[in-house]
Amino acid sequence: MKRSSIAFTVLFLFGMFLGANVEAQDTSPQGPYSGDMWSRSTLTGDWWGLRNQLAEKGVTFDLNITQVGQGVVAGGKNGAWEYGGAAT
Repeated sequence: MKRSSIAFTVLFLFGMFLGANVEAQDTSPQGPYSGDMWSRSTLTGDWWGLRNQLAEKGVTFDLNITQVGQGVVAGGKNGAWEYGGAAT
């Protein structure tokens, strides 16, 4: 097998593993931002209860970041990798 097909297979299997562990979020009365890092809806949590109180009043904060590295794995003349990303 070529190195590129092995790399693709490994990445595909890793993606399948991550996709298989996705579960529905618990939105129980404790608040959507509460809970441990694996069950809450955001990375930074509920900010000692303040974020849940603000959400009940209609105030929410949201930040999304996408990062992409692209390049030719094998073959081609240009071996440089390019980086792209966006934040909203």
